[in-house]
Amino acid sequence: MTNTSQLNVDCGVPLPTFSVEPFPVGTCGSIPASDPRAFGPDAWQMLHIFAQNYPEDPQPQVAQACESFINALPYMLPCEVCGYTFGEFILANIEHADTFSPACQASQDLNMPCQTPAQACATQSSLVNFFLRAHHRVDQRTQPCKSLWTPAMAAEAYAYQPDFCATCIVWGTVPLCKSVGETDCQAVNTTEPCGTVAPYLAPTPAPLTASPTPSSELIVECGVVLPPSISDWPMGQCGNRTTGDPRVFGPYTWRTVHRFAQFYPIDPTTEVQEACVNFINALPFLLPCPHCGHDFVDFIVANLENAGTFNAACAANVTYGMPCESLEQACATRPNLVSFFLRAHHNVDRNNKPCKPLWSREEAIDAFAVMTNFCATDGVSAGYELCRGKDESACEELATSPPCGYLVPLP
Repeated sequence: MTNTSQLNVDCGVPLPTFSVEPFPVGTCGSIPASDPRAFGPDAWQMLHIFAQNYPEDPQPQVAQACESFINALPYMLPCEVCGYTFGEFILANIEHADTFSPACQASQDLNMPCQTPAQACATQSSLVNFFLRAHHRVDQRTQPCKSLWTPAMAAEAYAYQPDFCATCIVWGTVPLCKSVGETDCQAVNTTEPCGTVAPYLAPTPAPLTASPTPSSELIVECGVVLPPSISDWPMGQCGNRTTGDPRVFGPYTWRTVHRFAQFYPIDPTTEVQEACVNFINALPFLLPCPHCGHDFVDFIVANLENAGTFNAACAANVTYGMPCESLEQACATRPNLVSFFLRAHHNVDRNNKPCKPLWSREEAIDAFAVMTNFCATDGVSAGYELCRGKDESACEELATSPPCGYLVPLP
């Protein structure tokens, strides 16, 4: 029985039982980043930005990657209750596809029906719809005063970053084809051979003599001449910038994937490992920047070709014990996945932020395992936990009881 002094009411709606330990509403301090109130804001920002920059007419391989990405998300979320709930949201959409069932937060007024992952990935507008409803699925349990956002509201919030100031360059070579009919780009399975399109080249030392390049265009950091930026938004420029710029979406995305890695199981189940591989393989096609997508594909392939070695092509490091890894190796255990995303991050930094070294696993723990100076303004809805580790108990598989569908119906 819930004590009336503990019964939270929001907009006249009694809130469900919250998981209040060890960080109840009103508490401030350090909180594990596995708490959805810690990782959630960046993760939602990432997903909504991905949707805003998704092609309206995606190529088949992009749509397939998007579907794999959605299906993998429940297994990558750091919070097992969140993972199970998101899995149930996916299943509810499949069960009620093309209807306006409240089971998947559909809205007939906004023309936002339930959608299978394949339907959600068919167009940009459909993917925006899917993640807006997924977000609202959580809000209805913890913030019932918050209404379902419209696509127009999402575009206003996630398509552009106001007051953005560029502090680094954008590095890249060949863009990845994402839309049907695109030219001047490269599909993963076409010429040139994958894995050698944008190989890492050692930085060029700063010239000792005067360079013919105007000093205003020559950027030197830590004695390294930076490569030409591919962006039309140079360092120092400020204004309203598209979220497709990696300097805008990158921080949300890197923090999210590093947190996913920090709370990945030490001994993941087969289903979790497969989802992890699918998640990483899908990322290049979901990244808003086509050049970033192609470079990430190149990084994946470089790891596959040099697995088990300390080849510079995949930002490997002997001192930290971080070799190149195939995706199956990266997804086999938490330390490997932490290493993979640290090296992936450094693979970008060494081209546009040469002063920044590769982080160790210990530095990653300090940065991404805990959120400091956090104050809880809402609770965390209790529920079933998704099994992710082989040694876990008191958790649920998505295919077992209770029946799949809408796990906790709203009143």
